[in-house]
Amino acid sequence: MVHLLLFSGVQAPLQVRYSRPAKPKADLPPLVHRALHTALDSKPASASYEASSDLLIIPRPGTLHKHSWDECSLADYDVTVKVQIVNKGTAASYAAFVGKALETLAEHKGLEQLDTVLVGLPEDEDASTWAEFWKTITSGGTKNIKSWGTLNLLEPILAELVAVKAPVANELNTTDCYTLPKEYTAFASSHGIQLWASGGGAGANPLPAADLHNLLHEFKSVLGGLVPASSAPTLSSIIPLAADGSSFVEQPKPAVAVDWVVTYTLLSRTRNIVKDKGYIVSAESA
Repeated sequence: MVHLLLFSGVQAPLQVRYSRPAKPKADLPPLVHRALHTALDSKPASASYEASSDLLIIPRPGTLHKHSWDECSLADYDVTVKVQIVNKGTAASYAAFVGKALETLAEHKGLEQLDTVLVGLPEDEDASTWAEFWKTITSGGTKNIKSWGTLNLLEPILAELVAVKAPVANELNTTDCYTLPKEYTAFASSHGIQLWASGGGAGANPLPAADLHNLLHEFKSVLGGLVPASSAPTLSSIIPLAADGSSFVEQPKPAVAVDWVVTYTLLSRTRNIVKDKGYIVSAESA
């Protein structure tokens, strides 16, 4: 079962070739499409396969810009990271995913000293799991992280987390926060929780498995030459839309499953410019 790490920038999104549902809006598939073309259209393909761990990294790690510790520890720079867990699991597995995601970011991008880390769990995860997970990741042992926040939480679950430790911020998948209920904004304000708007296009599943399956299908011949046949996902056909076009069909199932998606942003405070921004997608053949 091959594990995939895919790195994507935010420049020049490329429209996907296959049909996908119009809603919910998803910003990441066109960016991943561009990243795959940039890496896999090159001769030879820019990718690295590690047989010992059955890990495929796209593009080749040596082509990624890795920041130095001194550069990122300067007071001028602010590093914000979002870790959205997609694969349904337990509080312990979610905490392990966050740890692995941040380890990957440090290893391949050099971003280890982090100002804010926002975390999100799969949609409809219950409050007790959230509280156990939140207690685990905020209980200490992360001196390189200044503050923790959350993604896409409403008041009932936020109230559970506040009893442990109030998040510094909660980002919502909306274009702005001005239309939120006053009771909700008042609750957040009373606990010192900043409310951020993502602008839409993210949510709890920023890269649906069917989207990733169809993106990889376009490059199945190249991928077939990068990993052993026993590890390669089955990408013989795309996942089509349902008859009404509102969703992907339930069968066949995607040949890949997304574990987590990281978004990282390195911002210069004094110049108010983004020095680096991108995504990391972790997935495995299903």
